[in-house]
Amino acid sequence: MNAAWPDPAAPLDLAALNGPGGQRYWRERAAARDAAHVEAARLAVLDQALAAARNGFLAPDWRERGLATEVAAAAGGGSNNVWAWLEIAGADRDLWEPGVLAAAAVAGERLTWRHALQRWYARSWQVKAAQQTAPGSLSRWAGFNLVLEYLAAGSDGGLSPRWSAVLDRHSGPWPAVIQASCNGRFTVWEPLAAHALLVELDRLALSFDVGLASGGEAVDWRRRHLARINRWRMPGERERAQDGLWLMSPDERLGRLPQCWLPPTV
Repeated sequence: MNAAWPDPAAPLDLAALNGPGGQRYWRERAAARDAAHVEAARLAVLDQALAAARNGFLAPDWRERGLATEVAAAAGGGSNNVWAWLEIAGADRDLWEPGVLAAAAVAGERLTWRHALQRWYARSWQVKAAQQTAPGSLSRWAGFNLVLEYLAAGSDGGLSPRWSAVLDRHSGPWPAVIQASCNGRFTVWEPLAAHALLVELDRLALSFDVGLASGGEAVDWRRRHLARINRWRMPGERERAQDGLWLMSPDERLGRLPQCWLPPTV
């Protein structure tokens, strides 16, 4: 989005609208709104693709398939995300995508699963941080980017005072689980949404740690995630995560590294 355009999340500037440059202001505000929509759609697609890639479900031609689906839907009047998919289809392929690591090996580049995992992790954080800059995002309400603040504090169980203060804005008892917080009983939903975001970010960090263990590195991923779980405010979420943690393994389907990140001989 052009930095000179009005912020689409800001209230309508009636003075600018009714002034001599009112038509230009209105056009630029509309363009900024459209650009924000395209960017939000692009980030949502990337977020889903990254999750699918980590679980080994991403098709090698996912970009082409997605673009073809959106073009067909747009022709029938059922889609407005073609521009987002055009940007995705035209971007360079990344190490976390199927086939990229194999192509690099053929070209003589010395890349391993660790490069793919680290790139996947970094890209996942970039996407989630960018999503928090969107109009109406939770970070707009908090006054700072919650994802970047999380990263600055580290992912080993600590929370910055600002992050804790966001959760402390919740009044009354916490619901047992995230799903129960969405039933309309709470008038201030933002702290609850912040807790859901915290759980999501913690699970992303867990997935990275388990991936390292799956690759053969000595990582005490259970201990690290238990430290994260202990800071959660919702008791049901804590208990469920603690129970599930002992059922996880770096060798099971959702823990092990995707086959496309491994050498062909493995």
